Amino acid sequence: MKGFPLAFAVLLIGSFVYGKSEENEVQKLVTDFLEDKASDLSLFNDIIEMADKTKKNCPDLDAKLNATMIEVQKCTEEIKIGPNTICTILKTNIVPCTKPVRELMVSCLPQESKELPLVLERIFITIIKQACSSTMEEILEFFNPCQFSKNVSSFPSCQEVANTVQTFRNKMPSKEFVCSLLPKLRTCSKDIHNATCTNIITRTVFLNLHQALEDNTKDVCNGAKKNNDLN
Repeated sequence: MKGFPLAFAVLLIGSFVYGKSEENEVQKLVTDFLEDKASDLSLFNDIIEMADKTKKNCPDLDAKLNATMIEVQKCTEEIKIGPNTICTILKTNIVPCTKPVRELMVSCLPQESKELPLVLERIFITIIKQACSSTMEEILEFFNPCQFSKNVSSFPSCQEVANTVQTFRNKMPSKEFVCSLLPKLRTCSKDIHNATCTNIITRTVFLNLHQALEDNTKDVCNGAKKNNDLN
């Protein structure tokens, strides 16, 4: 989840630094990015298929999904680049342009999972904010190969994450499930990077990301806020 937004940020920043992107090319990058993210969110169709009661909520899901993606496309086509930075463009447009997908998800999901789209969107927003506030060096550290030098399953904390996810393999996850998973993911990540990456910068960027994810989802997880923003 974190890799694509951060890699996208690297590519866009590089384009501006070396002056190789004209406005229409940047427009296409941003539009493709937002549409891809909406499409990623639309994979909830696969999740919905797990629950019979959800399918009853949305018997005409395919038609609704097609109409929703048309709304997303229309929103992205209306994006104006102007003098704005990529981060400003994303902060301004990602929430309204993916709103139709979120609303469709909420309407189709069972009661216990209706807040799931909100927390998932908050996670994605946090990743964007983290990328926009990071230096190039920090962004590149997310791809440091040191973290792949050991098998993830060899860490008990990571195996706990895998076991927890496995329990929801054939049933609908809830907001509470995702919220409870975040600290477990942080522990898993910390154990991996402490064991495999000796550079403090590498360890810190991952720790900061996980801390930001928990901090920025706390109100949603506690049910104190119902709206997302990028401010």
